[in-house]
Amino acid sequence: MLRLESSHGGAGTQSINVTVRQGIFRWLYFFLALLVLGIPFFLFGLHEWSFEKRRWENSSQGVAGAPRGFSGIFVAMFVGFFGVLWGIISAFGSSDD
Repeated sequence: MLRLESSHGGAGTQSINVTVRQGIFRWLYFFLALLVLGIPFFLFGLHEWSFEKRRWENSSQGVAGAPRGFSGIFVAMFVGFFGVLWGIISAFGSSDD
């Protein structure tokens, strides 16, 4: 349903053009939702990564600071995937048709 009302103080008629489009995907809302939903995973992964880094600092085995465990790997994949996705969308958005 679309309802338009207008009023103007002058005499006579005014013309107005209205364009209605449906089915347009809003990428901004998609990325905002991903950001909001991804924040807890990022924070938990960052906490686990810092814990593992502190735990492995004095060890002669392994590398300190490497992402270990599910959430650390998940954060690394999350950042990498959406970095690539952002690059692809930016490339399509900047192309001249």
